[in-house]
Amino acid sequence: LRTHQWCFILCNVLLFHLLLFGADLLEQYFLQSLPLSYTDAKALEIRDRARKLDVDPLKANLSSSSSSAVTCSNQEIFLLIVVCSSPENRTRRDAIRQSWGNATASRGYSVLTVFAVGKAASASTQLEIQEEAQRHRDIIEGTFIDSPQTQTQKMLMSVEWTVIFCPRARFI
Repeated sequence: LRTHQWCFILCNVLLFHLLLFGADLLEQYFLQSLPLSYTDAKALEIRDRARKLDVDPLKANLSSSSSSAVTCSNQEIFLLIVVCSSPENRTRRDAIRQSWGNATASRGYSVLTVFAVGKAASASTQLEIQEEAQRHRDIIEGTFIDSPQTQTQKMLMSVEWTVIFCPRARFI
């Protein structure tokens, strides 16, 4: 027999023995319980602290800036859609409300669409935002002047609003 044939036979014999006798060893190795790692313990600790978090003081602080948005604390919201918008984009918000943002349920799952905006730079636009918020009740308004530099603040405000006023939303 040639060298490559001997190698083939040897590899097959080794593979056969490994599968025959090594399966038990591999099974015992992979099925043994692993000790709780530090990151798992830390995640459990953070989850436990978040569960015990008292959000009532935060509600008072946030509700002054977003009092016109509907609260869904008693509702089971499957999908919460937060649309970041500029105060000047009223026509775009209306177009969303009249199209896909108008859906309140999809295949039996509840859907809620809200718009996150900051304060308008002009007083007239700010007045329009307040009127729009009173009429549609879907505006989350921050206490900061809306600009491209404050998009991170807008996202943080949206997450805070969701945690406080919509804690049962499953997907954001």
